[in-house]
Amino acid sequence: TERRGRAVQVNAASQWSQGLGRHWAFRLGAAANARFSSSYARTDWQQYQLGGSFHYGNAGWRAQVDTAVSWVRGPLGEPFRQQRSGLSAEHDLDRCRLRLGTELEDRSHADTASLDARYRGALLGLQCHPGEGRVAGVLLRGGRDQPDSDQRPGGRQKVKSAALILRQTFDDSSRLELSWRTSWARDSIGYSDLLENGAVRSVSLHQLSVEFTLPLRDLDVEWVTQFQASAQNSNLALFRYRAQVLYSGLRHVW
Repeated sequence: TERRGRAVQVNAASQWSQGLGRHWAFRLGAAANARFSSSYARTDWQQYQLGGSFHYGNAGWRAQVDTAVSWVRGPLGEPFRQQRSGLSAEHDLDRCRLRLGTELEDRSHADTASLDARYRGALLGLQCHPGEGRVAGVLLRGGRDQPDSDQRPGGRQKVKSAALILRQTFDDSSRLELSWRTSWARDSIGYSDLLENGAVRSVSLHQLSVEFTLPLRDLDVEWVTQFQASAQNSNLALFRYRAQVLYSGLRHVW
């Protein structure tokens, strides 16, 4: 069923960093994000995150170890906690930067232990500066999502994703960013005997985002307008949906 309505999204983040000698640095960060809809409150959600990382750089090489924990809640799903750790290395290649890494993720739910799972995967990324004020990047991920319990519908999952980001900064410091993200997931066993005679579920998610940012120096804020479109497809009709969202607001950076 198609639904239309209005919503307010609030995002706040803070970061602290400290150099530790010539090559080392340490960072701490916290973020809070929330969405509120007066027309359909069941779609509201809140997310809180704490994270930290160590960085080492020398002779064109950089290494990073990071960890973060986040809490998510909302009426459409039970609250859950997500813990993530990662190790990555980067190397400069002319105007580009190559990144390789591994990711670990653990999710635990407040009530349904059968949904708890662990993700283990790898990533490969490339970011380039092809011209004045231009940035282009691609990021590939792949891994396996292993449930803690054999009672999770669908069992183990194979997961892979790809992202493309293009950004242009203009002479007046305004920015235009275009991003495209696609992910695929496939279960190892049938999701439910009640859905397509126990067919093994496969899901693909496609997301397009266009964001324009205009600095308003007299007010010390940025005016941000963002359009997002999402489409999830699946061989099981229950997991198909479409969504389009247009946001506009002010952002203050301090």
